[in-house]
Amino acid sequence: MATDPLPSNSVINALLAQLFQGHGAACVERDGWIVFPANVGVRVQGEAVDVRDVPTGRVLQLDVRFEAGPGKVIVESFGGFGEDGQGALGDAMTGFARGTLHVLLGSFLGLPQDELVRERWKVNGLERSVIIGDAITKGAPQSHLSDPCAWFSHLRAGIESMQLTPGVHWVRMFHAEAQGSTTANEALVDNVESVDLQSHMADFAWPRIEAYCSTRLFLLLQDQLDVSQALATMAQWSTTNEDRMRAALVARGASASHAEKLVCLVPLAFGRPILARLGVSYSDTAVVIRRGDQESTISLLDEPIYVEALRLAQSCGQCGGVDPTLFRQISVLSAEIDAVNNALSAGVKVENMRFKPLVLYWSEAD
Repeated sequence: MATDPLPSNSVINALLAQLFQGHGAACVERDGWIVFPANVGVRVQGEAVDVRDVPTGRVLQLDVRFEAGPGKVIVESFGGFGEDGQGALGDAMTGFARGTLHVLLGSFLGLPQDELVRERWKVNGLERSVIIGDAITKGAPQSHLSDPCAWFSHLRAGIESMQLTPGVHWVRMFHAEAQGSTTANEALVDNVESVDLQSHMADFAWPRIEAYCSTRLFLLLQDQLDVSQALATMAQWSTTNEDRMRAALVARGASASHAEKLVCLVPLAFGRPILARLGVSYSDTAVVIRRGDQESTISLLDEPIYVEALRLAQSCGQCGGVDPTLFRQISVLSAEIDAVNNALSAGVKVENMRFKPLVLYWSEAD
């Protein structure tokens, strides 16, 4: 029997677009990606990387790449089975729709999802929001498990003991049993195999059964809205005032103080590469005035938000870096760039300009 050809990327992307649109996410196809005009910098694409015959039909692997922001590409893989290639693709798409889609919609596209489970876990001593997709089981029912939730509690304990950096992380767990032994034991963190978490899950007392049974789970951990996520929201609200931008960031999950720092520091960092190209000098310190007129001098290079925003700004034009349109939308919010533009409009040469340390008003920031 001849193996079906791989479904084309355009066919898979069209199916992905239908899925997202069906859940309220407006999107269009552009250069081999499905992009979301309301969420600048967020896009998705799919690819079938394998299809082959098995005695009872066809199987294939579907890879879905979801770019949540510069440097944040979530790769999710799904196996599909069907009588033919089309059926196998449909099965794989169903797995994506059930297990991962709602997490992406709720976390990165700002669309409320009643299907999601949200919890608070303490990971490496830091409390984080955890967004959990549906657990997908295939094969024999899990009635052989005396406690169907025990494996999840075991997984949580393993994740809570991990040394994760602040920001967004994602975890995929897959385990399969057949013919009385383990046939698959996979744990990925940020697309990379986690030896420690895999070993931890292998230690769980999975019942040995003859019939095939698999369990798959995708979840996302987040302590604060990180810079790459915030960029799309800031760009979306770039033509409005700072109060509305801060409110939008809070609605996306940032605390009031974190949103205030994002609005202050991200545009500042995005303007700095432009100033450097123009020969304009600036200071890496700033004067912060807090509530009660408390004044202090800080080093911007000690502020994680500024450092990460500067790294992303410098990635503009590089593979996987910040999109030039997004870069422009954020950099024009910089007070320093505004001053340079006014000087250029007045015919002033800016090569010898030097900015004094900026004064930042942080009414909420720690």
